[in-house]
Amino acid sequence: MEHDHSADALSQGHGRDAMHQPARRECKENRLLMVAYGTHGDVYPFIALAKALRQEGCHIAFATLPQYRPLVETVGASFVEMVPDSLLASYCASTAAWSAQDGLNTFFDDVLSPLVRPVCDLLVRTGNEYRLVLASVLALGARIAYDVKPFSLVTVCPYPVFFQSIQLPPVQPRVRLGALAVGAVQRTMLRGLDVLTNALVGPPERASRLVISPAASLWKRRLAQRIVLAVGDAALGPAINAVRAEHGLPPVRRVLDRALFSPRNILALFPEWFAPPQADWPSHTVVSSFQDLGDARQAPSPALCEFLSRGDKPVVFTFGSCKQHNASLFATAAAVLLRLNKRGVFVTRNAADIPARLPDFIFHATFEPFPYLFRHAALVVHHAGVGTCADALRAGVPQLLVPFTYDQPDNATRLQRLGVGKIVAPGLFTEEVVAERMQSLLQSAHVRQSCARYAGLLDRQEAENPAVRQILQWLASEQASDFQK
Repeated sequence: MEHDHSADALSQGHGRDAMHQPARRECKENRLLMVAYGTHGDVYPFIALAKALRQEGCHIAFATLPQYRPLVETVGASFVEMVPDSLLASYCASTAAWSAQDGLNTFFDDVLSPLVRPVCDLLVRTGNEYRLVLASVLALGARIAYDVKPFSLVTVCPYPVFFQSIQLPPVQPRVRLGALAVGAVQRTMLRGLDVLTNALVGPPERASRLVISPAASLWKRRLAQRIVLAVGDAALGPAINAVRAEHGLPPVRRVLDRALFSPRNILALFPEWFAPPQADWPSHTVVSSFQDLGDARQAPSPALCEFLSRGDKPVVFTFGSCKQHNASLFATAAAVLLRLNKRGVFVTRNAADIPARLPDFIFHATFEPFPYLFRHAALVVHHAGVGTCADALRAGVPQLLVPFTYDQPDNATRLQRLGVGKIVAPGLFTEEVVAERMQSLLQSAHVRQSCARYAGLLDRQEAENPAVRQILQWLASEQASDFQK
């Protein structure tokens, strides 16, 4: 289901005309800056927002990585370069980047930390030139720049895992604690904790999620949160506090609580039914919905359309737009399809991932528009990146979730709780396990009903585009003007 997030679609909702029209007139002269980077799933929600806001008359500058420049300019935004594209390319090529235990450490070291200073410098120089700055929660330098010279900052967060809560703790990915240590003594202690965690929970490849039940005793939930905050301080604190010191700012602790979000406005790009807001989230958080690129996506290839027309709906396998080193995963997928007599589509840019001499019941695509492909799929097997989760929810298709690291374990757990998918750990991605769980999903009437229910909810929410409505309200409000003082 593609959506037209046009100005008319936004202004014709029941009872919304009076609210939209003043915002639309005022918005025509507004200049907004977006700051976002990462993989496709990290950046596409912001490009979708830029597209919709351009249709509302806003002028958008978009600071991101060079590989996204063509798409940024396609939606009518102006491109602002922050760093060379080699940063993301070298990170994606690393085997550690997608490891269940080392992926988070690698992302901290190779992506998040190096970009703190460029983002801060950009916004200290230019933040006050824009009516609003919409910065990804991953853009850690944005809050530092705000503390140096306040401007109209909105933190935009597509990932529920960043919202720490004792009431409903997010599911955390594994991390190698020993790699965060400073000094020999601390390193010895944290390596010991790694060994203990592996003994209690299991090796990361077989247990990539750290789940604290909301039914657990309060002291366990409090202890878990303290550990998560301590890991955040160890991983991100040095880079954040080094840049803060350069600007004469005091160091900050509990960075996951106090150094990620704007103190004024936070926009969560997911629906309430996916991640219900908790009383201990920041009180100025506005939850909206996922963002869809719509017609800004490329058209499906003729070869894909021809393959889809030749038989039953296939099972789609994809493990992330930038993830490499997937040969064993796709080899297992091919064996499962043969075993179950199913057709399949393998989506990866890396030809080395694909088994030689694919049978004619498997189609290899380097890149295809997921909304179109998923609508023609029987099942989607994926890594639980938030963008892929949203595309599969839109299509109303069951999901087999293989979370490796980052926000993936939390997203996968939320989908499993909704009844639209099942989880298999990367280390358990075997022919027997995958075949059994695929069959279970394909045969379940409850799963089909849940998929249809949430596809309908998402369709209605995205047609209204509450994120854009909220941004227009901020632009038109006295609060947005107060930011300029």
